[in-house]
Amino acid sequence: MSGIRDFYKNRSILITGGTGFMGKVLIEKILTSIPDVGTIFVLVRPKKGLSPQERIEAMLKKEPFTFNDIAPNQFKKIIAIEADTSVENLRLNNTDRETIKNQVSVVMHFAASIRFDLPLLEAMKQNVLSLFNILNLCKEIKNIVSIIHLSTTFCNIDVECMEEKVYDFDNVDSPLETVKIVKMFSEKFKNDEVLLKKIEKSFIKPHPNTYTYTKRLAEIVARDMGNDLPIIIARPSIVLPSYKLPTPGWVDNLNGPMGILTAAGKGVLRVLYANVDTYPQLIPVDVAINGTLAIGWLRAKQKFEETPVYNITQGDLYKITWREISEKARVLAIKYPYKRFLWYPSGFATSSFWLYTILSFFLHTIPAYFVDFLLVMFFQKPFLVNIQQRLSLGMDLIAYFTFKNFKFLNEKVQKLHLVLSEEEQDIFYMSNKEYNIDEYITKCFFGSRKYSLKNEDTNDLLKSRIILNICYIIDICIKIFFVYIGFKLIQTLLSGYK
Repeated sequence: MSGIRDFYKNRSILITGGTGFMGKVLIEKILTSIPDVGTIFVLVRPKKGLSPQERIEAMLKKEPFTFNDIAPNQFKKIIAIEADTSVENLRLNNTDRETIKNQVSVVMHFAASIRFDLPLLEAMKQNVLSLFNILNLCKEIKNIVSIIHLSTTFCNIDVECMEEKVYDFDNVDSPLETVKIVKMFSEKFKNDEVLLKKIEKSFIKPHPNTYTYTKRLAEIVARDMGNDLPIIIARPSIVLPSYKLPTPGWVDNLNGPMGILTAAGKGVLRVLYANVDTYPQLIPVDVAINGTLAIGWLRAKQKFEETPVYNITQGDLYKITWREISEKARVLAIKYPYKRFLWYPSGFATSSFWLYTILSFFLHTIPAYFVDFLLVMFFQKPFLVNIQQRLSLGMDLIAYFTFKNFKFLNEKVQKLHLVLSEEEQDIFYMSNKEYNIDEYITKCFFGSRKYSLKNEDTNDLLKSRIILNICYIIDICIKIFFVYIGFKLIQTLLSGYK
């Protein structure tokens, strides 16, 4: 069996979602590790007055494409094609459609909405119809040998131990019929947002949000259409900054855990609603991309009786709780304080919703309004109330995933890693046996502040440390004051009973 690089050599690849976090890492990896690749066609929508090609050209001038001295001729291999995957014909013009049909042999479908709070109909369009439309295009491609659909390990949240297979869903007979039903009730109740939300919530049970629900339906679409097409499903878990490449700790956003940990490190987030003694399933973005490229090669080289699924996740190779992660991040935030922070990072977590609600009011809401009031008084733009509201929404959305220990089997990925030559095991590393988790958390901490926050370098920490120490003393004094007030209140109440 030839290797991964030999397989992709001179092949033209079609990529959707290429401008997203994982899409950027995918394209960068192909350009640097598979230099003999053919043309990379990227489906892109116009945005902010920029044409698809202008968006791609602007993207290639920024990180992560500036890290590894990519030869200029490699960038010429990337061709933007204007399209919209959420509509039936993708809005492709005839010339682009013919080019794809005649030149492409591998399709990587990364396009999706990862918003948990997206209205159900919109999530259906972005995550279900998008895949269906792409697969219909694939039926027209003359030399198609491999189609990778990027899913998520959290698409079957009611399965205790998720194997590497597509699961049936009792609530759904046909995903496309379900889309029609959702469209019908969305139009019928569009003027009653409260009622529509209630209907959607009951419709997607047992899923906690429209994202996991629609990704589950998409897998059923992939499985059913896999009878006629060479489809393979990649399921990464929680994708975090890179472990090694394109550079350690690279990330272009603060979504999910990185946003929460950053907010806690800046003292903005003081109380966390979570069960921090559960074990998260984390995967560095470069490991997820390596696994995706590898299974794309495997799908073309090996016959499968049904649509194969690969869980690209850590499995049981290392264990670390949310508590340990947050504590390590807190220690780093104290040792290397942010230039801009609100308070000393000394928050805590609770699994009690009522305690969280009460403490959040006193530790988040009141300080936010107070700070914004002062900003307005000094003719500055208020911002903290808005940030706290967004954090509160984010906490509500991700809390579900911290209250359960998810178990994902990943034997296929581990075996696939061993099939590769030693050289390609180095290039397309998928096994995490050698991970140093402490080192990785440190990379995530520095990477997120350097690449996502931009202005948070660690060159001059003296001033930040002085201010942080002052905040620490004030924090201790305030805690002592409130303990004293509480003690006096209890003492007064007890004396009233005598």
